[in-house]
Amino acid sequence: MNKMTRIIIAGWFILSALQFQTPAFGAIKLPALIGNNMVLQQNAAINVWGWADAGEKVSVKASWLSEATSVTTTIDGKWKTIINTPAAGGPYTMTISGRDYSINIENILIGEVWVCSGQSNMDFTLRGITGWSYYKPEVCNEVIRGDYAGVRLFTVQKDTSGVERDDCKGNWLKADTTTVNDFSATAWFYGSSLSKKLGIPIGLIYTAWGGTAAEVWTPVASLEAEPDLQYFIHHYSGFMWWPGTAGVLYNAMIHPLLNYTIKGAIWYQGESNRLDSKLYPALMNTMITSWRKGWGIGDFPFYYVQIAPYTYMEHYVGALTREAQLKCLSIPNTGMVVTMDITDDTADIHPKNKLDVGKRLALWALTKTYGKSVGSFSGPVYQDCKISGKYAILEFLYADGGLTITKTGKNNFIIAGPDKVFYPANVKIDGNKLLVTSPKVKHPVAIRYGFTNASQSTLFNGAGLPASSFRTDNWDIDIH
Repeated sequence: MNKMTRIIIAGWFILSALQFQTPAFGAIKLPALIGNNMVLQQNAAINVWGWADAGEKVSVKASWLSEATSVTTTIDGKWKTIINTPAAGGPYTMTISGRDYSINIENILIGEVWVCSGQSNMDFTLRGITGWSYYKPEVCNEVIRGDYAGVRLFTVQKDTSGVERDDCKGNWLKADTTTVNDFSATAWFYGSSLSKKLGIPIGLIYTAWGGTAAEVWTPVASLEAEPDLQYFIHHYSGFMWWPGTAGVLYNAMIHPLLNYTIKGAIWYQGESNRLDSKLYPALMNTMITSWRKGWGIGDFPFYYVQIAPYTYMEHYVGALTREAQLKCLSIPNTGMVVTMDITDDTADIHPKNKLDVGKRLALWALTKTYGKSVGSFSGPVYQDCKISGKYAILEFLYADGGLTITKTGKNNFIIAGPDKVFYPANVKIDGNKLLVTSPKVKHPVAIRYGFTNASQSTLFNGAGLPASSFRTDNWDIDIH
């Protein structure tokens, strides 16, 4: 390749980037998120924005408001204004007008808007996990009947970028059996559960990519500001078919969403960070904090799914990742769904039962975000261990209705003394506590529950929600 050819190709890449970032004007251009069938966050001051000629006056008239709002485009061709939304309802319309051009937006609903992100277990569509046939017929029949006509779906087209993008590709769709079939299964079951319980429109923005690590969804500047996270800036975590450079999905698939007012986010990821368990809580804290700062609406709810049992090649990495995710509950306004009981095949990293995952995420939102009384919203969470003679006494949060252990012949509890040698444990339930012991351990020091890669649930609360795996010790574990 000669020098002139390289210059021409480089120029083409630069021009392409500029065209994406700064569209040719002469008429009003709107971001992909603002269009027909969209759902806007209720009772909020929302942004309406776009591009036009520098100095052009742009008018925004929403049918639920008596007066239009006007704004003048800046020298770089951008405009943004703020309008207020009412309580949930619709359909409404919006007209955006410039000097000689108008855009009419139809079938707008006002309700609750959620971003749904992560890697493959969020990215898997219903079609990708065998479609409607995996679930009971009524799951599909509800959609056919139009029970979820108020749920709207936006899929962010997969893309990467080395710089922060102002727009993405995608459009809002009404929920039917075809559009839902090609949408994130986890996100759909979450949104449909909210719709059923709240009775208002729900907007779901699905932005996920299988195989991706959390640092790829985090701004590079946020990672650079944390000395303990420098590793992720220079570490490539991808492969041929997924991106692995820090920040590139934040730039292309999160940053374009930041002007769009949301209620909160759900997240299903962790498998690609299984070797980073010691750093994962700090990484997640940085990612969540950066998203919240970018949206500028405070510490919005962030509910996430713990990884499921799977037979990883490395020892204990699944358990250590679940432990790291359990620690992420210390981040304000977060909640975690446990999935140790939904796996049909521990050799499949993608459990097909996304219905219960979505419903469990919705339990957190309904309880913590919407103040609804829906009973238990979390499985038991280990809180404390006290030693009394030959017994280790374990205490739990969210032990609603007491604790139960399934009778499978193996309770998944092991116990060790000062020699750090673990033996299968006997477990007795005492209300909201567990008494753990073994005839081989006279002086118990440490308890572990379900602490292997593929361990499945045996411990539940009275509502049937599973406990996360946990350990009471902090001893080093060799994963090789």
